[in-house]
Amino acid sequence: MVNVQERYAVTRPMTAKRVSLILLGVSSLVALATFVGLLSPVLFALVAGLFPVALIGLGASRKGRLGPMVWVVLALAVILEGTILGLLLLRGTVLTGPAWLGLPRVAALQLLGLFVLPLVVTGFGYAWTFQSWTLRDEDLERLRARAKVGRPAEKVPDEGDD
Repeated sequence: MVNVQERYAVTRPMTAKRVSLILLGVSSLVALATFVGLLSPVLFALVAGLFPVALIGLGASRKGRLGPMVWVVLALAVILEGTILGLLLLRGTVLTGPAWLGLPRVAALQLLGLFVLPLVVTGFGYAWTFQSWTLRDEDLERLRARAKVGRPAEKVPDEGDD
């Protein structure tokens, strides 16, 4: 007799690539359900903040892992979700209250939290991890060897990619 749990058990661990694809799928379904009127726009706003995080996680994963980029992706998720929660809490108060940086609170929060901070965090985080994660020494040596021979570099698939 076949044990059902063993037969249908997930044998592969949840990789960064799988988690990113799941987040992309869920956020796309929530967006679709919101557009046809089945879900609240508030839920859409919360899930929509995860869409760029999932895209960056998918693009930054190497062999199914994020390595040191996990901290950048997590910081981006916290910034975007915190900003969206703040914007939801400040709904209806666009023209009331004190100004931040010469702008209404909501506009300043949106400008800083959805554009400036994610750009700075992603840019510096990518630069911080580039040498150790994105461009490894063996990749650079292979590229230099190809340049000496004068042949174009061939695409080498990542090992273990799904």
